[in-house]
Amino acid sequence: MAMSKKGKPTMVFFNVKQQYCDSEKQLAKLSSGWASLLLNGNIQVQNFPVSTNRAIFMVQDGSLSFEVKNFLLKQKEVESVSIDQQTWDESGEASVPGQDKRKKEGQGRNLV
Repeated sequence: MAMSKKGKPTMVFFNVKQQYCDSEKQLAKLSSGWASLLLNGNIQVQNFPVSTNRAIFMVQDGSLSFEVKNFLLKQKEVESVSIDQQTWDESGEASVPGQDKRKKEGQGRNLV
């Protein structure tokens, strides 16, 4: 999936745990620090805070978006990361919208 995004701008959404961030000012401080660390690793992102605990990193080369995701998930303050409607929680487990619904619909049926 990373190679299909090569050269295309990609938005990486992330949520910060409430206990670490209860204001937009705190979120801006955290996300700016992470953007600086990514820049030190030669990954440039644009930082857009959305709410008190949600922000977007815009990555100009989408093939790097998964490196950004991996970096964010290693931060103790991050609760989840989303790219293209796919979400990863802090443990790195991925979920796709509608996936749980399909599993529940299949339960309880006898497939005999």
